[in-house]
Amino acid sequence: AFQSEHDDTWVFTGDTRKLVGKSYAIRLQNHGRQRIKVVVGVDGVNVYFRKPIEGFAREDVGAVLGAGEVRFIKGFQVDMSEAQEFVFSPPEFSEGQRIAGSRVGELEVHVYEEWRPEPGGIAMEKQDAGRAEGGAPKPDIGTTTGDVIDSNVRRVRFVPATPEPAARMLLVYGRPEEGWTR
Repeated sequence: AFQSEHDDTWVFTGDTRKLVGKSYAIRLQNHGRQRIKVVVGVDGVNVYFRKPIEGFAREDVGAVLGAGEVRFIKGFQVDMSEAQEFVFSPPEFSEGQRIAGSRVGELEVHVYEEWRPEPGGIAMEKQDAGRAEGGAPKPDIGTTTGDVIDSNVRRVRFVPATPEPAARMLLVYGRPEEGWTR
């Protein structure tokens, strides 16, 4: 991977075929002072819910991270105690291929801030909930599932400040020429 002189652009170079069969994890960290909800989609599939990532707080299941908390997501959640690890695969075996309009080769993260009722709380501008349409090049790698691994989750109450994410990140890992956008 290589980062350009602009802090918001990453470009991945090299042959991704050598990654096929290797597992990976996603590291999340809350650098803020309040709880956040983080929704993660791999190949268009919500990693906690196994359905398409929607982009709205009420529809998407995510991880709630406290201030300073770090969490590793090692795979697609199966139930409250197990997940199937992320494994790079040829695009035709991707979890995203099972979903109409699949977004194979993409890792998407949506961050929601928590609603605070006290005065001087969160003041946010409405984010663009749309996604650029167009003919994206065919991906050269995707993600499938591997071994079952321990992954305990639990339900917690979280009221988002807005229905749309306060921040989004899209990492296009299957089409290296596209990089990622904030």
